[in-house]
Parts: sequence; C-alpha cells; structure tokens
Amino acid sequence: MSLVYVNGQMQPAQSAQVSARDRGFLLGDGLFETLAAYRGRILGLDQHLTRLQHGANVLGFDPPPAAELAAAARHTLAANGLQAQDAILRLTVSRGAGPRGLLPPAQPTPTVVITAAPWAVAAPAAQTAISVPFRWDAASPLAGLKTLNYLPQILGRQAAQVAGATEGIFLNHAGHLVEGCASNLFWVSDGALFTPALACGPLPGVTRAFVLALAAGLQLPVVEGAFPRAQLLQAAEAFLTNSLIELAPLTWYDGQPIGRGEPGPLTRRLQAAFRTMITSGLP
Repeated sequence: MSLVYVNGQMQPAQSAQVSARDRGFLLGDGLFETLAAYRGRILGLDQHLTRLQHGANVLGFDPPPAAELAAAARHTLAANGLQAQDAILRLTVSRGAGPRGLLPPAQPTPTVVITAAPWAVAAPAAQTAISVPFRWDAASPLAGLKTLNYLPQILGRQAAQVAGATEGIFLNHAGHLVEGCASNLFWVSDGALFTPALACGPLPGVTRAFVLALAAGLQLPVVEGAFPRAQLLQAAEAFLTNSLIELAPLTWYDGQPIGRGEPGPLTRRLQAAFRTMITSGLP
C-alpha cells in the first residue's frame, strides 16, 4: 500500500485528503516539482527547492523551509520502502485553504503533498513533436514557473497525441521556440548546442541546467537565444530534457525528420555524460 505525505503525516494513498477549500484544487494556486530519485538519492533536490521557493515568491506566499521539504521528501521515500531503488517523487505545495473569491487569506497555511512511486529507468525513447497550435505567452507572470495550472501544457500534449506525436513544442507570440509541453528543448547546428533563452518563456529546467553544465565541461559551444521554428527544422539533431526522460532524442518535428531522423552523436555524448554524472555522485 503506497503512502502519501500530507502536511506532516503519512496517509494511505487511496484515502489521503486535503481540504475541499484548498486553493490549489480550486484555483491552481500553487506549485509542484517532479523529482528523480536514484537509489534513494534525489537528483538536484536543492535546485528543485530553490525553483519552488522562487515560484512561491512570485505568487506571494511562503512555503515550508527547504530543509523541512527535503526531509519530508526523503521520509516519503523511506515510508514507501524506496530508499534502495529508483523512484519518482512529486512535491506539491499549494497556498492552502481559503475563503471564496480570488484574494487569498492574509496569512495562508500552505498545503504540502508528496507522493512517491517506483521508477524503472530505461534508455530514453526517441520523441516526435508538432508545433502546438496556439502561442505561449512569454510575458505572463507565470511564464517560467511550475504552477498547478497546467492547462496549456495539457491542451498542447492532447494536440500532439491527436497528430500522432509524443510532444508538442510551444512557440511564443514573437514566433520563437520556447519548450515542450513537459520538456526543455535543445538542438545542434554546425557543432554548437542551441536552446531557447529563458526570456523566451521556457521553464528553467533543472535537467536543462545540468545539460548546460555538462556541455561546458565537454567544451561544447552553447548558444541561448530567440530562434524561429525553422532553426529546429534545419537542425542536425535535437533532444528534449526533463527529470524523468533525462535526455530524449527528438527525431521528427512537424512531419519532417530532424537531421537523419535518428539520435545524433552529440545527443549520445551528452546522454553518456549525464549517466556518468548519475553514477559518480548526484549534484
């Protein structure tokens, strides 16, 4: 029986409860982080908690201290017997319960929910993508935050599924590439690694940051900027990143092969560097 951490207590997953007045449920007023744990070691835990704290600052509420959330995440792994195997955690922090209306209570009490599940780590499958049929608002105050309001991503992923693709790629209102529905985007042209700049509206992904650091360590040139859709169509190779797919090759985009339509050599080199990072000790 899996157990869920809810506000300091472990509860059976099938009967775990939060308030019916919780603003996360009612209004999407909260944040979440998806974390990968490799044999009990949580990859990038500090970075995830820093991102969550930044998001809470923007939304205007105080989550529990990072040390408390880190201990709760490890406790959830242990309570589910997942200390010695790979696992997925989801940390959700909402503003908590509140009265009717949009304005939050003056002194909210955040709700914290953490789930954990076994995870069979496998070589990332090649991905295919389409352009999402609506634009990403890079000027939104929520751009770059991992909030509980994931409806644009849900609609984008549904559109991708209908088109027979595994991911949707957002363009912003300027026509620049942003990110996938649940992934950051990279591609290779002329031996350099390209990725949309944060000013274009993507989430500052934890795995994205690790890839940039690995590329620097391998002395690979990296270009962050604002790029049109044609840049990806003309790329030699591409890949997507997040905590669970790690680095997954992107081989087709909008019905056209990227490069040869297969994982490229630089993608494989960065995949190998990422796996070495995992096995040699998590950051």
